[in-house]
Amino acid sequence: MITQRFSRVRRDDRGVDRNWLLWLTIAALALYTLNLDGTALRDWDEATVAQVAREIANAPIESLTWLFPTLQGEPYWNKPPLLHWAIALCFRLFGEGEWTARLPGALCGALTAPALYVVVRELWPRRLEAMLASTIFLTWLPVVRHGRLAMLDAAIGLFFVVAIGFTLRSRRDLRYSLGLGVAIGLMCLTKGLLGICLGGLLMVFLVWDTPRLLRQPWFWYGIGTGSIPAWSWYAMQFQRYGSEFASKHLGEQAVDRLVTSVESNGGSPEYYVFELLKYGWPWLLFAVPGMIWAWQNRKFSWGKLLIVCGLGYGLIISAMQTKLPWYVLPLYPVLAIAAGIRLGDLWQSGHITGMPIAVDRRYPHIWALGLGGLATGMVSLLGYELLAFAEGRPLLLTWHVQVTVACLAMTFGLAAWRVARRDLQFILVLVWGTYISLLSFVTSNQWNWELNENYPVRPAAEFVRQAIPPDRPLLVLDAYPRPSLAYYAERPIAVVAPDDREQLYEKWQVQPELCVLAPVERAVTLRELVRDSDISGTFVRSQDWIAVCRASLSDGAPE
Repeated sequence: MITQRFSRVRRDDRGVDRNWLLWLTIAALALYTLNLDGTALRDWDEATVAQVAREIANAPIESLTWLFPTLQGEPYWNKPPLLHWAIALCFRLFGEGEWTARLPGALCGALTAPALYVVVRELWPRRLEAMLASTIFLTWLPVVRHGRLAMLDAAIGLFFVVAIGFTLRSRRDLRYSLGLGVAIGLMCLTKGLLGICLGGLLMVFLVWDTPRLLRQPWFWYGIGTGSIPAWSWYAMQFQRYGSEFASKHLGEQAVDRLVTSVESNGGSPEYYVFELLKYGWPWLLFAVPGMIWAWQNRKFSWGKLLIVCGLGYGLIISAMQTKLPWYVLPLYPVLAIAAGIRLGDLWQSGHITGMPIAVDRRYPHIWALGLGGLATGMVSLLGYELLAFAEGRPLLLTWHVQVTVACLAMTFGLAAWRVARRDLQFILVLVWGTYISLLSFVTSNQWNWELNENYPVRPAAEFVRQAIPPDRPLLVLDAYPRPSLAYYAERPIAVVAPDDREQLYEKWQVQPELCVLAPVERAVTLRELVRDSDISGTFVRSQDWIAVCRASLSDGAPE
């Protein structure tokens, strides 16, 4: 009788978990896939990844371009092609566009939230901590925004969380080491040496938590067997390219980022602290106390895991000389677990019977002050927009974003009031309020706000496709290359700085069929180029762009 009752409880318990996973997945898919095609692809990573995927999708299978990827016809050394394969498959199945380019990464980002739920259920005996950690991760702005892009970081986040889960399971069943090997291999096929780095952190955790596991031959056999596809791909690259692959892929694209500032993307050691301070709200208020609590409970497995993966990875990226904002993303699952465990302990201490009730224990003042400050900032931004509208000045935000800011102002204000009253329902207010706000935000075209830093790329690419024959070499006057322009124009495009007249004149002299593209405000530069070089050219222009070619254009007329 007791056995039957215990069995029924376990079945009910698993049913609750399945229901949570289902609803969490639905909520994540809605947030990650809505309005994916609302903006153009971003420079650099998005356009580059999409271009590599396009060349894989358009090449015959027997050409082996899928195995040895190319960028504008040249070997692509930057990253392994796992996500490029997925995007190329989407191009083949559903056609080419922003939505299909971003879909594989968005699916990886969406699935990370339920995967994190499973991991915390393995790590912590109560379901509450898993519910909180997964919903916190789902409603974190940097995670959602980068997870919706055609970049590699959402996939890395998913594989890292899966690797953590298999690491925890391997401690009581060595068969799960095979899954750990697969997860590490997928990370290596996505971002190369980063997979070794994150896998190494998990090994450090096992050295501290379960050292006996590392002495089991079957554990290493499982890891080695699971990661065979990754090592096979690397072996084939070495076989085809030899030392050139080592110097380009492992040297310039991996090791150099550790010791040098690649493409001037450098920063101080505290660079990522400021990144978290810029975009980590509101959950950073609870993640930091959670990490401190993990240190105080470092004798437990969950404390060891958070310290090794959080502090260890943070130190690694801080020591790297190349710094980019998205390098910090693998920290967010760890911080979400820390915040979830901290809030779960607070929730449990409230003696909950059906609904949370106020408790006598005072909450940290920084929580109320932080949430109140965020609410004040949101209200101030809305006030500025209202004043600008009254004075007839241009508005900073679209109406979608104004709705988002209004939702955040109400969410943070109500949560601050609940915290001040020591009411545990502030957690529910924050979760629901930030989720609804993010839903509103991703429906706008400002969720990918970096596109506003430069000219719209799609009209420029349309002018190039219509006005300049595809067999002509093309040069654009710009401060730096834009891979997105080359992607949308469907051709390679070289760049010369507008003030570098010497290089511009040299290329005009030596390339007989060269075309030069420039914004209309630099039309004088092109006219002087033709006049001073004594080489005739044909001009074609649109409202915003002008191009000159050394040979006559069949669809153009002299200006």
